[in-house]
Amino acid sequence: MQTNFELLVDPDQIEQVLINIVKNGMEVDFGNSSPEITVKAIIKNGLKTIEISDNGPGISKEEQEKIFIPFYTTKKTGSGIGLSLSRQILSLNDAKINYAENLPHGSVFILQFG
Repeated sequence: MQTNFELLVDPDQIEQVLINIVKNGMEVDFGNSSPEITVKAIIKNGLKTIEISDNGPGISKEEQEKIFIPFYTTKKTGSGIGLSLSRQILSLNDAKINYAENLPHGSVFILQFG
């Protein structure tokens, strides 16, 4: 599996996307477990892909449908613009973002570059 590749993107914009996703992952209540966030770069199905995963509680099915909507948040102090802005930034860089469950628990955000 190839894990070394270059992306023709705006590095500052992609850095902001990564900050948004990692920050969200760090703000989750992990209960008794120690927080773990993993960032992995791979070629998956012929696409350059970055996967950001955590071992938190994951996102409910109901919330999964809303997480990319501007100003939607479940946090007391959140603004709800991080993921919607990330989706817009990625679109400008010929990329997309998807959410998947990180079984047995946690979240995975998948960034795919065209």
